[in-house]
Amino acid sequence: MNLLDIIPEEVIYHHVLPNLNLHELLRFRRVCKRTKSLAENFLNQFEHNVELEINETSKPLKSFLQLGLPASHIYLNNTGPDIFQEIEIAKFLDLYGNSITHLRVHKFFTFLEYHEFLFYQGLTNLHHLEFEEIDATSRNCFNSPDRQKSPFPPNFRNIKSLKIGMVHRSASYDTGYAWDLIEFCNKLESVSHPLYKDVFEGMSIHPDGPFGCVQSMMLQRFYDRPEENNLKYYDLENYEYDVLYPNSIKFLMLCEDCYRFDIRLLNVDAALFRNISPSMRNFFPVVADPVVSLRNVHASVFLMELPNLEKLVISSTLSCSMISQWNKDPKWPKLEILDVTVDSEWLDEMHPFHQGTMDLLEIFFKDVVRLNLTDLRLRFTDFAPGHELPRPKALHVITSCPNLKKLTICKWHGTNKALSKLWSGLTELEEITLESCELLGNVGFVGEDSKDPVFLKLKKLKKLELKNLDEMPKITDTIFRLVLRHMKLTHLILSSECPLDNITAQGIQSLLTGEFASSIEKFPFRDWSLRNMTEEEFHNMEIQFRSYNMV
Repeated sequence: MNLLDIIPEEVIYHHVLPNLNLHELLRFRRVCKRTKSLAENFLNQFEHNVELEINETSKPLKSFLQLGLPASHIYLNNTGPDIFQEIEIAKFLDLYGNSITHLRVHKFFTFLEYHEFLFYQGLTNLHHLEFEEIDATSRNCFNSPDRQKSPFPPNFRNIKSLKIGMVHRSASYDTGYAWDLIEFCNKLESVSHPLYKDVFEGMSIHPDGPFGCVQSMMLQRFYDRPEENNLKYYDLENYEYDVLYPNSIKFLMLCEDCYRFDIRLLNVDAALFRNISPSMRNFFPVVADPVVSLRNVHASVFLMELPNLEKLVISSTLSCSMISQWNKDPKWPKLEILDVTVDSEWLDEMHPFHQGTMDLLEIFFKDVVRLNLTDLRLRFTDFAPGHELPRPKALHVITSCPNLKKLTICKWHGTNKALSKLWSGLTELEEITLESCELLGNVGFVGEDSKDPVFLKLKKLKKLELKNLDEMPKITDTIFRLVLRHMKLTHLILSSECPLDNITAQGIQSLLTGEFASSIEKFPFRDWSLRNMTEEEFHNMEIQFRSYNMV
């Protein structure tokens, strides 16, 4: 009989394995069948769809390969093509070639050499692909039987989602490499508009302008290859509206084709609608129907009913100057997500645009989206140094949104009293994210009565995320002792750029003495630390929480 036969499994699982690093877990797993089972059960508690980053050093990749953990999401953070010649990359393909479904790549070199082609060809189950940059400045410099059959790996035909960022293109190229790739991926359900370095380059790709390529693809798939007509979404996030070359008429033609082929448009810049006038009212449904998400607002947008609009991203800087032109009752029946960036300087009551910004908030929080809004993201820009911080007064109208489920507030400049009143009016909230709110303190969670904290009225709240806690020094142990430990949260996510001075181990450990400990599912001990604890002490506290299956 050895020592492992004597020690109970729960002791090994909760008190031994949490103290082992990756290499030690690997060695422990190889001892016998029992240790292999214990180690694998322990490792399976982690989320395997977390994006693993691979870079030129490949150090994380080496450890990951040794453990043999499941993986499906990869970020290849490369600056050149040499990384594809690394031995670890070949090992990675042997182990994970069939399991990777999501790949994000910093720089794609259009198969500049054979190892790059082999890497992409080895990901046989790839469904989602994103290139942050495409370097198509030189022609491919290798040839092989595989390349002679196809310019791209055959498995690219199975990709369902393709997102393309900046395209660096040689002037000697006659057509856009990015569009050659899009054409090849014949099972695409979602594709983004490639971003070119300047408007002239984007227009020169196709004689019909910047949207000519996607329109040709739609027509070809619908009429010539109907079996390949899978496209459902076209993302215009990368399309930059240009005042000198607005392409509004070209955009209306794109909308007409999307309407005909039942394709939805994402992240449309509202300025593209500027050429629509009331005299074109019969044309409104054709233009409006495909739009699912919108960036910014324009007076012409308020002329139309947008029956499928689900998300709106706006900036007070760009929007409130035309507030007088707006229709105060736009018909957007499906709008659920509102992302607002408020220029903090314009919240100054002495600023000439102050009233416009207040009207902007009133319209969107009260008149437009009051009934349907489920997700609100409110961001304030940094206030100019040397100025007194303003106090937003219009945010009480948020409480008129009875169905709000998710709320994000970034760089809040208001009072804690105003925020505490906000919680009492938003009892349906399920997720809250608070980021870099310098003035936010315990009073914002507790309210006026410490015996009956106002934050506890959020009975349905399941997820709370406090981002950049080092920028919120007024949050202390009090909210953990008086508030959070009494809440039935499933997720508590903390983050900080540097060790925290304002929170202690006692405050964190108080969470184990309330309802929090029985409901929490995820409370990661990464991306934050406490200044008054050594690394070893912090790790021991993590082990203590892990025994409750909450890390």
